[in-house]
Amino acid sequence: MIYLTPREIDELDEEKLRTFLQKKYRENRFLDYKLKYEKRNDEETKEEFLADVTAFANYYGGNIIVGVNELEEEGASSQPGELEGINDGKILAERFSNLCETSIDPIIPGLIIKEIPLKNVRWAIVVYIPPSLRKPHMVNFNRKREFYIKRDDRKGKMTADEVKRTVLEVINLQNDMNSYIKMVEEEIIEDFIGYDFALIMHSVPYLLEEGQIDTSSEMIKSALYNNSLFINYSIDIRTSYSIANIHGIVGQDSYHDPFIQSYIHRTGYIGLAINFQKRFAITGIKDKIIYPSKNDFLSFLRLSELIIERAQIAQLYQVRSSFINAKGAVCRCERIGGFERQSNIVWKRDRINLPGVRLDSFQDIDKVAELFFKRLKNAFGME
Repeated sequence: MIYLTPREIDELDEEKLRTFLQKKYRENRFLDYKLKYEKRNDEETKEEFLADVTAFANYYGGNIIVGVNELEEEGASSQPGELEGINDGKILAERFSNLCETSIDPIIPGLIIKEIPLKNVRWAIVVYIPPSLRKPHMVNFNRKREFYIKRDDRKGKMTADEVKRTVLEVINLQNDMNSYIKMVEEEIIEDFIGYDFALIMHSVPYLLEEGQIDTSSEMIKSALYNNSLFINYSIDIRTSYSIANIHGIVGQDSYHDPFIQSYIHRTGYIGLAINFQKRFAITGIKDKIIYPSKNDFLSFLRLSELIIERAQIAQLYQVRSSFINAKGAVCRCERIGGFERQSNIVWKRDRINLPGVRLDSFQDIDKVAELFFKRLKNAFGME
């Protein structure tokens, strides 16, 4: 478990950092305290920082908090002591950031290094190292090429076997995710979509673990309806309905004959299906027409962000989107005052699979929604 997520670090100040340190979490595979980085010379100091960062990245991510005195106990890992801070923290944070970009191969996507000013005119530095699917990461500095990994509250150099296992682990995680998406889609098609024309969206953590989301929590259940999809489709929350299933919970716009279903699984999976055939039946449209809307993608990403934040999951996610039973579909782009144009392409296959997007955090969801929107239009020959 990663203790401080990107959103929490973004909002972190001295008061919130002190509150976190008062919890007295001991150092472990996900958390490290440093009073300061200071070795015999500048080169060794840089090597030490790079080794610490890559050790977390080659495990499952974590946090480093610099400027904290460590309270050591015999036979136990260290606890945080006083928040003393360091000098020139703003300059040091920038140097650390540049160092990671030039001396870690491959670079670690989503790495955050934040300096926090303290009342004693010193600084703390908080580092967020995300779980990485580009591991193993190598320190490539000062003619040295080394791999490190966390072992309990210590780091160590990786053996050749550990490097090989890490590569295979990443491949297996990707395969597990693909298999999970396939299983979920088959269930959604069988239970909800059938032969109808529909859109399915997935937010999938790379590490699917039972119990990541407590789907019985009212805070999680309420997130199903606390999103702009209901505004987009003029859904009355009072008619909305949710029910438990084998994976977690399913929410839908109505008890009888819904056209939207959302899914939250205990494994951390979040999904959404929109049955356009049923939706069009309400509006009187009979043809398979795709009205590309950035808001559909953006609403789903915001729903995912809300659930992940409430469940306090610190993981890499991949977002995917597919149109099901799409053969014969056409695409129209809408503008104020009427339709701008209709594509000349009539889709000839049953599916439209938009390439997935990896999210290191949900800070750029507007850009991701725009990317899906453009990819959909491009699929139909529209710029």
